[in-house]
Amino acid sequence: MSAPPSGSSDSVFVIRRSLALLVRHGAAFLAIFAVFHLPPLAFGMALDGDSSSTPSNSVTLIASILSWSLGGVASALVTVMALGFEAGKPVPFAGVVKQVRIHILPVLGVGVISGAAISLGLMLLVIPGLIALAFLCLSTPVAVMEGRSIPESIQRSVELMKDGWQGVGLGVLGVTFIGAIAGWLLLTALEGASGALMGTSLYAASSFFGAWTSVATALAFARVTGRIAR
Repeated sequence: MSAPPSGSSDSVFVIRRSLALLVRHGAAFLAIFAVFHLPPLAFGMALDGDSSSTPSNSVTLIASILSWSLGGVASALVTVMALGFEAGKPVPFAGVVKQVRIHILPVLGVGVISGAAISLGLMLLVIPGLIALAFLCLSTPVAVMEGRSIPESIQRSVELMKDGWQGVGLGVLGVTFIGAIAGWLLLTALEGASGALMGTSLYAASSFFGAWTSVATALAFARVTGRIAR
């Protein structure tokens, strides 16, 4: 009788397999995040360009909600695509869009709520944000793949991660950690660079790691729900 799979094997699976899918199908994943990152980026550049005044709290909140909601939609699109590729049954892009459109309100809702919770947690000494990320990371896959409501998607994510955080949860956190380190190294390397170069580089990096994180959470969801056999 074989031993049950360890949490470490699940975390390694999430990191390695998500990177493998990103290498094979990265153009499609990156294109989605590149498009959906443009409106928040343009909004932020417009705010930075208005040096006459400091953006009000309401304007900053609008920018954050825009980023969280569009990021949620991008993540949902990538989730459907990635799980199709993983199952060996690629979903046509029209089918991907249709599935996300059907569940658009829960996708937008969990994107905003998860984004707000994680961002607030990161401002509170980082650790609360990582905890929020670990337990809410499956909200978008649940919403778009299981068709649950906003509260149900969040509750389902928390329930799944109560048992899965030491496995797939650590895998998602691992991808996030790699992205944070890469971002810090990029900022260090670009210190003193022009604003255009800095903005373009950060835009490309955020699109790449946004896509990678979404693929990782999609695989984590599939693994913990039994869609991908251990």
